[in-house]
Amino acid sequence: GDWSSDVCSSDLFGYFPALRLSSRNIREIQLRRNEMRLEFQEMLQGLQAGLSSTGIQSERFAARERTARSRYEQMKLQVELGLAEPWELVPFEDAWRQARLDSLRSVAEQGLVRLSLQRTLQEGPFATLSPCLAEPDKKAP
Repeated sequence: GDWSSDVCSSDLFGYFPALRLSSRNIREIQLRRNEMRLEFQEMLQGLQAGLSSTGIQSERFAARERTARSRYEQMKLQVELGLAEPWELVPFEDAWRQARLDSLRSVAEQGLVRLSLQRTLQEGPFATLSPCLAEPDKKAP
């Protein structure tokens, strides 16, 4: 990151224990930190919206899969009863397999969005920031 995001790190102050920042520098750091918080919140909102969207999509694909399976089972029964030819079952089986594949892809995508959200929360820009120990320079205007 840039210098302003690292300035409040306790490691930095461990190397320079006598470092004092001017009021102007501290204000710039506070502004940048606030900007980072807003950026982080926007990123989280985007991930949450993505999770909601993939959840809805997963439900739709699961419903499609159930419908395709039901149609396949009905056609399979007709073939077993001799009311339909075995080759007539093929498109129903293909439709069911495609619906199953779409459903599995959707579940995988939802898992990736969840993982991204979890990692963002664990490794976000503030997960490792220590409280700022700097004191403003009393001589600065």
